[in-house]
Amino acid sequence: MVEPNGIYHLTPRGNDGRTIFTEDADRVEFLLLLDSVARQRRWTVLGYCLMGNHLHLLVQVPELGLSEGMQRLLSGYAQWWNGKYERFGHVFLNRFPSKPVRSSTHLLETARYIDLNPVRAGLKFRPEQWTWSSYRAHIGLSHPLPFLANARFLELFGPTPDKARKAYRQFVRDGARRCQTPP
Repeated sequence: MVEPNGIYHLTPRGNDGRTIFTEDADRVEFLLLLDSVARQRRWTVLGYCLMGNHLHLLVQVPELGLSEGMQRLLSGYAQWWNGKYERFGHVFLNRFPSKPVRSSTHLLETARYIDLNPVRAGLKFRPEQWTWSSYRAHIGLSHPLPFLANARFLELFGPTPDKARKAYRQFVRDGARRCQTPP
């Protein structure tokens, strides 16, 4: 059950393990759709990571409508993807996994888990090397995309943006050393 103002870790996957992001243009298209849905649904996006055959979103929803927003996001991307690659049928598994975030500790661990996903998958040695996640914006290496509530995210880690960025960078480094499991 979706709770108003609840925070959720969403992990849609490609149908049958299918690659859903073949090239950078695919990821750009998905992020444009995410921006549109987040604005329309008034979602607070705290984190994201686009991998090859799945993605992670950390989203707070102000009211009911998580499923409707995800349906618009995933079906919109699937229609675009099928058109581009001259395919048809399901791009994503039927139901996207969603886990409610139940505490502030769980929120921090989930954000770290999402931003470390490319490292755990062996795609990069450090999370800042992966362009397609929120990590670079969280630590100040790139400007946040319009839908990313980066200022709100940084408030979780410190009283000023500089202190928060430094604290989050260290928090992620500590997690990378421990090779943590999913929250």
